[in-house]
Amino acid sequence: MKCASTAATPQPAVLDHMHALERGDWSIPDPLRRQVSGLIAADLQRHLERQLRTLPRESTEPAQSRVG
Repeated sequence: MKCASTAATPQPAVLDHMHALERGDWSIPDPLRRQVSGLIAADLQRHLERQLRTLPRESTEPAQSRVG
């Protein structure tokens, strides 16, 4: 059984424009701007969530019950 992927495959032009952004070329045609923006936002979200999952968890117990 083959599982369907939930990840979208961007058009090659979108990836080309993302590389241009990385080089400092900020002129993105309007039709691609939304797709590029969405991919960048999704990548940022993934990194932020990964960082939150790695933070140490603090106990929710009262301080007195943790002593001893």
